[in-house]
Amino acid sequence: ERASIAFQESFANADVVIVRGEDHFETLMPTDREVFFLLQATCPRVAGEIEIPPGGRAIVRCAARQSTAVFEAVSHSL
Repeated sequence: ERASIAFQESFANADVVIVRGEDHFETLMPTDREVFFLLQATCPRVAGEIEIPPGGRAIVRCAARQSTAVFEAVSHSL
């Protein structure tokens, strides 16, 4: 809601959204569309939320389901 109209339109109309970094995960969640996040879970809360070990790296698919996001760690490693 604080992003520019141009960004919001690009985000909404993109075929695929791939985002890098834990900060972006925290900023963009929740979202009403499918987003893929590439991140290292340095925050224990984020690691717990996506169910990977703290410090783990992951590709996370977030699919919007009504008002609740569904997280799926597609792949992760330490």
